[in-house]
Formats: sequence, C-alpha cells, structure tokens
Amino acid sequence: MRFEKRTPELRLRLEGWRSRVVLALVVSGFALLAARAFYLQGMNHDFLQQKGEARYGRVVEMPASRGPVKDRNGNALAISTPVESIWASPEDFDADGASLRALAKVLGMGAAEIARKLPTRIASSSG
Repeated sequence: MRFEKRTPELRLRLEGWRSRVVLALVVSGFALLAARAFYLQGMNHDFLQQKGEARYGRVVEMPASRGPVKDRNGNALAISTPVESIWASPEDFDADGASLRALAKVLGMGAAEIARKLPTRIASSSG
C-alpha cells in the first residue's frame, strides 16, 4: 500500500491558480531586482562610482621619518632631518613668464637662472 493513500491529511494539495500566482510573484520579484541592478550598474553608474570613490578615495598624509641610526656605542651615524624641496617635471611645467617669476620668488632665485636650469617643453606644431 502506498503512503499517500493511507494518510491523505499529510498530502499537500494546492489549487492550480495558487501555485501560478506564487510563481508569477517570484518571477516578477526577480525581474524587478534584475531591472534595478541593470539601472544602477548600466544606466546610472555615476551614483555608484561616486559612492565607491567616497569610501576608498582618500588622501592620507603620512610623514616619512626614520629614527636615528646609531653605532654600537650609541653615537649617531645618520639622523633624519626634515627638508623642504621643490621639483618640476619639464613635461608638466608650463615655462611662461608668470610661472617662472612665481617659482623664482619662492626659491629666492632669478627667473633667468631657473629658465636655464629647467629645460622648457618643446611645443609640437601640427600642420
């Protein structure tokens, strides 16, 4: 004898329309989630990009200073000292008169001396 025939109370029997409604709700829920994911990631990705940059794109200033290097008698061999420095990349530095004068003022040098030390960019002419 089969188990279902002996205990009809244990058999779960839903009407046909109920199972179709549940299936339609589940499928529409997944379709709604897929449409929302497509909208956020495909069409409106600027919002997520800004949120990601806000969480991970930070500027953290970390001063790099080492402790003194000493010999076995405790005498200092090398000591880190803070130094201010200025550098310029010839590719990125626009060597016009105003920039050279401003740099000369900061360095306490003449603009002609800086122009001599810093090679200027060669402007590529098209045509």
